[in-house]
Amino acid sequence: MINVKIIFKRIYNYLLYSNFNIREINLENDRKYLDILEKKYREKINKDNCLESYFYRSFLQYKCQAYKIPFFKKLIINSISLIAIPLLILLLIFSSLLNRNLKENILGSRDTILLGFSITYDKDLIPKSILENHKVISMNSKKFIFINNKEVWVFFKFLIKKFTFYFYFIFKLLVKITIYNYFCQKYKPVAIVDNAEFSFTSSIITAFLEKKNIPYINVMHGEKLFDIGDSFFRFSECYVWDKHYIDLFKCLYAYEKQFKIEIPPRHKKLKNNNIFLQDKKILKYYWASERKKYELLYIFNGLNKLRKNGFKIIVRYHPLHKEYFFKYVISYCDDLIIEKPECKDIYDSLLETNYVLATYSTVLSEANIMGKIPVINDYRDNILKLERLNYIIVNRGQYIPLSKLVRECELI
Repeated sequence: MINVKIIFKRIYNYLLYSNFNIREINLENDRKYLDILEKKYREKINKDNCLESYFYRSFLQYKCQAYKIPFFKKLIINSISLIAIPLLILLLIFSSLLNRNLKENILGSRDTILLGFSITYDKDLIPKSILENHKVISMNSKKFIFINNKEVWVFFKFLIKKFTFYFYFIFKLLVKITIYNYFCQKYKPVAIVDNAEFSFTSSIITAFLEKKNIPYINVMHGEKLFDIGDSFFRFSECYVWDKHYIDLFKCLYAYEKQFKIEIPPRHKKLKNNNIFLQDKKILKYYWASERKKYELLYIFNGLNKLRKNGFKIIVRYHPLHKEYFFKYVISYCDDLIIEKPECKDIYDSLLETNYVLATYSTVLSEANIMGKIPVINDYRDNILKLERLNYIIVNRGQYIPLSKLVRECELI
């Protein structure tokens, strides 16, 4: 039987999902567009404690993400949203009338930290200082029960008035505000923690929550490069791993006063197990974003040369792209060992290798913390691209190019 949820997800991804690919980025055009938007809306976004500033930060982030989407796709998604907005409002009004006498069971209290959908399964990336002395609850469902609230309608009206013809922008925010309003009523949290700097809704949700005296705290989840999709955002607080990322986000015009640096428990655990396996030539290739034929041939030719020179080679695919891997990439692997991420935790996986190969990935930073050797796929001008995109591993020289490792092994 066809799963309707999967079909809708595939349609949504086709229309809106843009895979970050360093080879397809036009950095000059992206920087130019970013600077044009910042200059045009500078006065609005720099009003420090003004509600309008949050709205325009979300709007500009949306503009940067929509900039990458073809016109016909934007036309389709906005047409669908135009129909969906009045239907959603009717649904919410009906829900409000139906549930006006319903008293939600309060499952939390004012010592509760509520985890957003994106961070629920990665609690070890949340700095310890945030969670100390608090009860932690995860959002476990996306409910659309409308709990009548004056602030909700204020935000709805502001959206429709200021951004009238940006239907998808309005629709997604209506949904998000409604969901967060429900969870705030249900759990009464002291703060909400999430990983959502990539979401154009984040700045407006921050404003909505702060009106309720609930800080919206963002924590860094994975590696970051210069990507205009992560621009202009503002949270109550935003935790990053290193000053490098503050400088990067400032270049993307994110709100400057939100940042804090703190190492998460996962990184402390990695550092405490800084182990290099003696006399063991083991390399794991963490496949994720490499899809072009000639790039894959370059990588696997290098891996086969390393294997001939005594290396044990293991390929681990990204769990979110398993279907694509077994459909298109597995044929390049020959008889290499395949590691299934669903069977082995990333931490345990890194413990078993000395060399970690990827193009750009959080796993390279994690490998570096553990004392492993990050190996970067240097196909064509990848290294130069990564340097220009401000990739921390390349900028600090904490890696070895794949071609250099292959040459060194052939000389031994």
